[in-house]
Amino acid sequence: MAIRAGYETQDGGAEMFPVYGELTVEQQAFLIMTMSVGMPRLDEKTADEFVRRVDLWQTYVGPFLTEGGRTVPVTREILAEILNGHKAAWTNASRITKRDFDAAIKKEKGAR
Repeated sequence: MAIRAGYETQDGGAEMFPVYGELTVEQQAFLIMTMSVGMPRLDEKTADEFVRRVDLWQTYVGPFLTEGGRTVPVTREILAEILNGHKAAWTNASRITKRDFDAAIKKEKGAR
């Protein structure tokens, strides 16, 4: 499946970002995060759960790396930069339920 990603604009429109083109560090990190934590959409309603999952992932699995191998610390400021004034950012990553994500993190904790 090809990766697709974009923004939902404030007026409800869509704006794609070039997945295989020149991405910002924040866009690269967002693509990786959505696939890793199983949350393909970032908006005001999902932000707290998104941050919770990202924090757990970084603690028990490891940091998010960009294509160039740069570590991207995920903070609320980074999430705001990802949204860049848009209503939402999204990818076509698979969704993972909260229960399944928490079970996977519990397994990672046990492996340490």
